[in-house]
Amino acid sequence: MDPNTNSISDLLRKHSISRTAARIEVMRVMTQAGTMLSLFEIVKRMNYRHDRVTIYRILCMFCQKELLYKLVDLQSNTYYRFNALMTKEDLAKHRRDEVFFKCIDCGEITFIETPIPEYLLPKGFVKTATNFLISGYCRACAAVPVHPQHARK
Repeated sequence: MDPNTNSISDLLRKHSISRTAARIEVMRVMTQAGTMLSLFEIVKRMNYRHDRVTIYRILCMFCQKELLYKLVDLQSNTYYRFNALMTKEDLAKHRRDEVFFKCIDCGEITFIETPIPEYLLPKGFVKTATNFLISGYCRACAAVPVHPQHARK
């Protein structure tokens, strides 16, 4: 998406969201990111112009409107990614089945397109979503010589 103010304003209008400077700026950061970002990373990219609570509320609203996807890792860190350009079919699929890879060196999170195996649940259980978070070293970090504090086995 071209992250200019007019196209972002149109996107917010299309989703019945009032256009404020903070909302437009959050959406600009997310459309330019190309990767998942934490609340801290978003606030930092906005040069701390808005407080974290305001940004958090905007992120929650954008997630409810399906403009952003939210991922919580095993340490309870929350990350967001822009997904407003997905079709309704893609959104339905991605809501149910997600595989992510988080680099333990640089922290980058990458969405991986791969089928998720089906699991048999006990009787009476109903699956609504499957999310996998795989940890390891991304291509760039795996290519760097091993540091003693990151001894790989």
